[in-house]
Amino acid sequence: MKQHGFSIVEAMISMLIGIILLAGSMQVFISSKKSFLLQDAISQIQDDARFAIHFITRDLRHAGYPQGNLGVNEGAGEALAFDISDNKTSNNSSEGSDQLAIKYESLADCTGNATPLKQGYSRVTINHYRLDSAILKCSGNSGNTMELAENVEKFHALYGMDTDGDGVANYYRSADNITGGASNWNSIVSVRFALLFASSDSVGARQKAFSLLNEGAYIPPDDGKLRRVFVSTVMLRNRI
Repeated sequence: MKQHGFSIVEAMISMLIGIILLAGSMQVFISSKKSFLLQDAISQIQDDARFAIHFITRDLRHAGYPQGNLGVNEGAGEALAFDISDNKTSNNSSEGSDQLAIKYESLADCTGNATPLKQGYSRVTINHYRLDSAILKCSGNSGNTMELAENVEKFHALYGMDTDGDGVANYYRSADNITGGASNWNSIVSVRFALLFASSDSVGARQKAFSLLNEGAYIPPDDGKLRRVFVSTVMLRNRI
């Protein structure tokens, strides 16, 4: 009995169809992987941002507690809602980002350690937020430090000043533009801060310039990382 096989043309067509199907399957796989990496990066950034914003917001809502009576030397500015000594609350002093040191009466600082008791004074907590090698850290005046979030590229803050006594900020200024000592710092009724987060790994994202509050444009490296800016405005309840 005579046997018939595939011709060369038929074999080549079959191979071509197989290659097309394989390429389509690979494209679907690559697209699915990119989508997974992107969603994972978004989730990571949002979780880190939510955690960091929670800590800073919580402290800002406590800032200056109790109002006007911290049991400290008010003439020396110790009763301020922010620690402005040694540039702890300052503009562009840490990796091109701001530093924020918040003061209020509490038994423990942001690290959970007991606040030192100064003779004749209340337990005044000072929580100092700053960037260190793209890690947002909080140092308490107990002498300990904790890491809040990684992959934070920028941290900036503006201070809302109430100039007419109605409890609402008339304008926002950076720390280095607040002059006049304790009197002007005591007129601050709100804080607006921004954090720029990046994903830990490259996800093929296209880069663009970012502007945080009143700072100049920041152009990140072309590393494929996903970046997002988070902005929050917090009223200082104890200053109103």
